[in-house]
Amino acid sequence: AAAMRFANLARTCQHNLGVLTSGLRTQERTLEWSVGGVRGMKASNRRVQVIMVEDLPQLGFRGEEKSVRPGYARNYLIPKQLVVYATADNKAKFLREKTEAEIARIEEQRKLTVLQRKLGRLNLTIKRHCNDNDAMYGSVTKANIVKLLNKNDMAVTDDSVQLDAPIKELGTHEVLVRLPIGEVPIMINIARR
Repeated sequence: AAAMRFANLARTCQHNLGVLTSGLRTQERTLEWSVGGVRGMKASNRRVQVIMVEDLPQLGFRGEEKSVRPGYARNYLIPKQLVVYATADNKAKFLREKTEAEIARIEEQRKLTVLQRKLGRLNLTIKRHCNDNDAMYGSVTKANIVKLLNKNDMAVTDDSVQLDAPIKELGTHEVLVRLPIGEVPIMINIARR
């Protein structure tokens, strides 16, 4: 009888010990889930912070900090070099790049404003051979105007000069030069050579 009681007591202690240890494991697991970190979090709540390297219409623009699922970041975005993890170093790097880009944008805006003022005051004269009836033996094209503007230290491209058709008549003509900050009309005088 004493051996029987001892066996029952041992079984009861073993059972209680098992319940106690499983309770501790459950508490540990609960603690793991609540502490955070990507691996320890509940699957539906896991997110990682990333900084966009490229513009993605469905996610965000370059330099923005976004929260995404870790698998999406690890398996798709990072291998394609579309994002980087939002570490302190990467945040500082993107802040520095953003500041440099803003300074460059302000400088470019200043240059375009100066160019716009110069173009607004500019009157160009182009001389062409004509017959007795003042009909030109050719025409003034967009390329001619761009070449003349570049000789006068005005950095413009063929795309920025708005000319529907070549000019084939003598006289004063208005031509639009399109800049990123607006259009500027310039006066071109075509005279007899």
